[in-house]
Amino acid sequence: MQNLHRGSTEFTLRHQLDALPRTDRVTAQAVTLDRLGELAALARREIPGVRASEHELAEFLRHDPDSIFALYRGRNLLGGIAFLYLNCSGLDALLLDEFNLNDPPRRFLARPDEDVAAIYVWALVAQGRGAIGLGNVAQALQGAR
Repeated sequence: MQNLHRGSTEFTLRHQLDALPRTDRVTAQAVTLDRLGELAALARREIPGVRASEHELAEFLRHDPDSIFALYRGRNLLGGIAFLYLNCSGLDALLLDEFNLNDPPRRFLARPDEDVAAIYVWALVAQGRGAIGLGNVAQALQGAR
């Protein structure tokens, strides 16, 4: 009998954020308020249906400064990735489809000093080779918040 799952673990691991390699070609860092408008404009341009304004994203940064990372090549913005750090209630709500991803309730988000039950990739936009910087983001997520 043929093993239908042969290789499936390797495929899954290759597509996990944690398994992506680091690179020196692109830097990844928490976005700063002075670049947030540019990142928001890029997301609205490149991701269908995204309506997030600079003001709304700034609110998330105030709640958790490590929730949005920008990807750069030099000073050139290539993209970004936004995370929702969910507390236990947030994870339950997400699994039960009781979570509004267009306007995530703050009560479901872990505070920076609170344990995180899950990390949800809320949005991702990258131009050109910007996506290779995701390994750098993964490394940053492995450290303390």
